[in-house]
Amino acid sequence: MINLEEYDVKLSGEEKVDGMDCYVIEATPKRVFLPQKKLWIDKETFRLVRLVSTTQAWFGSGTIEIKDIEYNTDISDSEFEFVPPEGVKVFENDLSKPPKLK
Repeated sequence: MINLEEYDVKLSGEEKVDGMDCYVIEATPKRVFLPQKKLWIDKETFRLVRLVSTTQAWFGSGTIEIKDIEYNTDISDSEFEFVPPEGVKVFENDLSKPPKLK
């Protein structure tokens, strides 16, 4: 999630999120093109509770917020099945063989 070689990381405080006492961590990128990140970590379990990632670029800025994170939930295998839309041509890749160049 955060490469410590590319970010300066500091504990910026503590906050309560959804009833959980959390550490608030701020990660400032050392390079301009990487996003600024703010993380809320549950003080009891050390699990990520919330993440805000903000990117600044010449064309504007954007923020992604991830919250209501659930761990160890039962997810059906069918959620990971690829079902292409009708009429789409599907190409199978055999990664055990090198591609043929034409």
